[in-house]
Amino acid sequence: MASIAFKVDLNRLTIDDLIAIEEGEGTRRIRDVLARFAVNGTGEFMEEEPAQAAVGKLTIKEFSGLQADLISQMKAAQEDVVPPT
Repeated sequence: MASIAFKVDLNRLTIDDLIAIEEGEGTRRIRDVLARFAVNGTGEFMEEEPAQAAVGKLTIKEFSGLQADLISQMKAAQEDVVPPT
């Protein structure tokens, strides 16, 4: 099982992050964006390089397990900023 989780924080989320995620700017860029939201087992944000390494080592199966929660958090964060009409 993956030893990291993701936590969306509006103070870390940038417009460039959203563009990268929506447009799929390449695997390396997506890894780097995801690493910005990687937290360790105690829920603390990880440092950039260890986070990138940890995200890079996720298997597709492990990432699939984390993906639904990450998408849910991203949608909730966007709704906090721009309420649905």
